[in-house]
Parts: sequence; C-alpha cells; structure tokens
Amino acid sequence: MTGDSVPVSGVEFALFAGDEVQLWSRLEGATIEHRDHGSGRIVKVGQYQGLPLIHLGFPSQTRDIVYKPDGLRSGRVASIHIPAELARPFILWKQAQKAAEEEQAKKVAEELRARKAAEAEHRKGAAIRLAQCFKCQQPLDNGVDPTCPTCQWMICRCGSCGCGFLSGRWLEVRQALERLRAKK
Repeated sequence: MTGDSVPVSGVEFALFAGDEVQLWSRLEGATIEHRDHGSGRIVKVGQYQGLPLIHLGFPSQTRDIVYKPDGLRSGRVASIHIPAELARPFILWKQAQKAAEEEQAKKVAEELRARKAAEAEHRKGAAIRLAQCFKCQQPLDNGVDPTCPTCQWMICRCGSCGCGFLSGRWLEVRQALERLRAKK
C-alpha cells in the first residue's frame, strides 16, 4: 500500500468493511497494531467460501496469522492504517452509526419518560395493568400502550393484541360471556 494513510480502530473498520472481500483487499500492505503481537502488516487478503481471510504478518512470527472479519471485531487488532481514499467513506459510515445510536438513545429515553409518567399516574391512584405480549413477550403497560377497542387488550409495539390470541378464540369466549351476563 502506498500513499497517505489514516489510523482507525480495527473493530470499527471490521464493522464497516463487513465481509466485503474487495474492500479488505484494498488494505494489503496496511500497517496494523495488534494487542498481542505489536506492529505488523496486512500481508494479503484471501477468500474462502465468499468470506475474506485477512493474513497478518509480524516480525516476531514465522507464519501469518489469519483472521476472518469477525475475528477482527474482537479487538485484537487495535488499529489499522487505512488508505486516505477509504477514510472519507469510513468517516461517513461512522457518523451514520453515531446518528443511529443517538436516535435509538432518544427512543429509549422517550420510553423511559413514558413509563415514569405511567408510574406517577399509578401512584395517584389510577389503575395500572402490566402484562406481557403473548406473541413477542415484550412488557406491556396500559399507561403507555394503547388498548384495543375490540378485545380490550393492550396493543403491543409488534401490533398484536387479544384479537390474534389463539386465532380469535379469546374474542368468541369473551362475547359469549358478555351475552350470558346480559341475560341475567
């Protein structure tokens, strides 16, 4: 590899490059820092069953150490000096990852605020129902999750409610019970 290079985290680059053999091949000759073996180079990038095999060479080793990309995600390769032309796409990817993480953190914070508001309402004496979705097992809370007007069950984020429970059998039983109560 010739020209300018930029040091980046080995873990982050492995996540960025994934299993793209062509992208890993552009790193042949790149300098790396390994946590156990020190400085070395990416000697070559091979391929086995469509997956890249990254051959790392070190002065202290007589043979190459070979990794698949998921092995590099373990953090053993602390840094990789990537070619400058890969730096911009890598930085853009990293910014997109950060934006996605921030968006997820906002969603979690919103959900936490909603749950705390539901708890506060419960403390005021309002009835609270806590349950678990029969389909995806996510927790349900009537202070946060809406109630289905048909079956009166809470509607999960996955979209299921009592209407789908046992293929609607629950609704038939409930309606029969209501008819019996109405006759009394």
